Amino acid sequence: MAKIKNSQSQKSERAIFWLGLFTFLTTIYFNAQTQDPFNAPKFWILILGASWLIGFIAVKLKKYVILNWGANRNIFLLTGLYLGFSLLSALFSQNKFIAFFGENMRKNGYITYFCLALFFLVAVLYIKVENVISIYRFILLTSLTIGIYGIMQMTDNDFIKWSDHGNAVISTLGNSNFAGSMMAILAILCFGGIFIVQISKFERVIALISFLILCITILPTNARQGLLLLVFGIAGIVVISIFRINRKLGILRYLLHLLQ
Repeated sequence: MAKIKNSQSQKSERAIFWLGLFTFLTTIYFNAQTQDPFNAPKFWILILGASWLIGFIAVKLKKYVILNWGANRNIFLLTGLYLGFSLLSALFSQNKFIAFFGENMRKNGYITYFCLALFFLVAVLYIKVENVISIYRFILLTSLTIGIYGIMQMTDNDFIKWSDHGNAVISTLGNSNFAGSMMAILAILCFGGIFIVQISKFERVIALISFLILCITILPTNARQGLLLLVFGIAGIVVISIFRINRKLGILRYLLHLLQ
């Protein structure tokens, strides 16, 4: 039994490693030498990652775990329905190229969402409470990388001289609104990670540094949705933390928040 559990744990760690690595690469990679420096390179890495990760899904299917998935069965059913109806929509579209590959300089077609769905399913199957720290380390790595690059753009030390982004921080996404929203999500995850007991002191320090850097770099993006997302995300974590410490105080804080 111990050997079986260790084998399953190793497979889960491998799946999480590749999931985290491809997510990290897709987020940070761009190529200024191409006509579409942001979306096209990310698109090909996304396809490569999904092609690799589908093997981990196949392993689960081979073992017939699907028969005993419980709550996960509903997730797979909804994901399958979404992909199925999206495929029908793409097949019957007047412009099938755009339907499958997306608009020019966007890459937001069916193939992209199919690959994202595979990433999502691997996360559902393999990320558990006992190994969530493994994926969180990739989040910290991504946050610190994005934050440092944002500081470089803020201080006009970007190693690439973009011609049309003005003074806004576009990060590795090529769009200040996208960048602001992504930074806000990463900042919220870093802030929440500070309260995770299982992480080391070093990781806690990295989470705090990344959070502060991302908060600073969100402002030059001029993305209101990013700022709003950051405020509400941090407020939610604070309320939950207060609720865990003192249930009555947490309920009172929640009610006051609703009245506002």
